[in-house]
Amino acid sequence: MIKKLINKSQFNILFFLLISAIPIFAQQGSNYSMFGLGDFNNSVTSAYEGMGGTCIAMFDRNSINILNPALWTQVTTTRLQTGYRFNQHFVSDANSNKLQNNGTISLTSAVFMIDTTWKIAASIGIYPQTRINYFVKNYFSINNDETVSSGQIEYQGQGGLSNLYIGFASRVYGPIFAGATIFGNFGSAYYSNKVEYYDAYNYNTYYQKKDNFSSLGYKFGLYSELPNNFSIGAYYEFNNSIDVEREQSYGSDLVSDTSTYSSFSINAPKKYGIGLGYRTGKFQFGGDFNYLIISDLNYNSSSQMKFKNSYSVSFGGERLGNVSRNAEYLDRITYKAGIGYSNLYYQVFGQDINEYKFTIGGAFPISNTGLLDATLVFGLRGTNSNGLVQDKFIRMIIDISVGEIWFNPFKREY
Repeated sequence: MIKKLINKSQFNILFFLLISAIPIFAQQGSNYSMFGLGDFNNSVTSAYEGMGGTCIAMFDRNSINILNPALWTQVTTTRLQTGYRFNQHFVSDANSNKLQNNGTISLTSAVFMIDTTWKIAASIGIYPQTRINYFVKNYFSINNDETVSSGQIEYQGQGGLSNLYIGFASRVYGPIFAGATIFGNFGSAYYSNKVEYYDAYNYNTYYQKKDNFSSLGYKFGLYSELPNNFSIGAYYEFNNSIDVEREQSYGSDLVSDTSTYSSFSINAPKKYGIGLGYRTGKFQFGGDFNYLIISDLNYNSSSQMKFKNSYSVSFGGERLGNVSRNAEYLDRITYKAGIGYSNLYYQVFGQDINEYKFTIGGAFPISNTGLLDATLVFGLRGTNSNGLVQDKFIRMIIDISVGEIWFNPFKREY
């Protein structure tokens, strides 16, 4: 069995970023995304994916931190950012293998540095929080005494949850910064199961469903500079129950199509994380721990799998580029690398599914305030033994951002 598995120029930039948030679906992705709500995104942006996803206490003056809103205070200019993510999968089981790929817009957001003295910042954006993208094809043959029926079964799913957020961050006291966001989860997932017979003795059948999601959530983040060039960060995210509007249809060559409609709610996940960072000279290093509370999820489960709380750890570092415009270009590039491990939130046939990844990346200046950030992720998920599927993948993530000063510093008297 093989499974596939604001001036005019500023307005124009914002309009481009908003329309670029439309998701792109193509081919297939990880077949493990069929379970639950799909694959979760953590760091999202290339700037942090290049360090193995390490981002909770790693500030970047030119990138928008999605996981910890307190780090918006460290961005030095108003920045507009968008990105694209391409995934190439090498899927195999014990008997065969298959190539699958897909791509999507990974982020569209902006951070506004309102006051550089008090480090007051605001941010708005949209990004995919989970992604469902799989394709499974099984071939079968049934012996019925005098006749043999053969055919194929196809399982396909696409969609996921997206996150539209708005938030604020500020210095709280001295080296302590805090941020908070309110966000709406929205999106849809489309599932299709088809049975096709190769003979004239049976009827082809199909089953389809489309789920539309909606919910609200909140996120809080903290960041603090510590003595001896250390830093610490933490966040907590809470989601209300996710409302689902479902449309189902089924039919065959024998009977006409039938559609039904229903609505229900599913338990939403919660997550938190903590990170440490260290900076010395031109180098910055850090590590993250993330925990996802999702064991009570009541969506897309089966008798062969169950949900459990999951965690991930990552370590990464970067060699910071020279900020001087007169420096040689190679010296102005920021070089990044990292590793990551995830114990994913489902067990299949009683076996944990783990993911390992190694990342390399760089931030390349493209103008006075523009930046192109690119990352390659090499990863491995699952195993091709015990009836399971192994997914080896390569991800390419590219972000483009521009920065401008939109707000003049406040005049103060001391």
